[in-house]
Amino acid sequence: MLTNAIPSFFVPGSETESGAERAYLRMRERVKTDTGSPVRGRRIFGVHGRLGGRDRHLEVGQQLHEGGPEITAIFETTTGDRYHVYTGPFTAPVRLKSVYEVTDFT
Repeated sequence: MLTNAIPSFFVPGSETESGAERAYLRMRERVKTDTGSPVRGRRIFGVHGRLGGRDRHLEVGQQLHEGGPEITAIFETTTGDRYHVYTGPFTAPVRLKSVYEVTDFT
């Protein structure tokens, strides 16, 4: 379930606001390159959607799945599978086919 208190924007592993911004912009460009679709400007904290055949709540800072990588960002693109979960610089974004609810950072 999505966290009750929605935090201000952050990128896991970034210690400063400027570091978080730089990391976010790099990830955003990677998603744009990988998907071929422009990325919307919203800053997404969490989504409720379908992944791997089951409904899931996914949030920045949590593991994608038990024992899996940490979610570092969630992006919305303008075409195709619109929501993409990013877990690091050496992995392709995970595309979500069905998203029922989106929570933006405060």
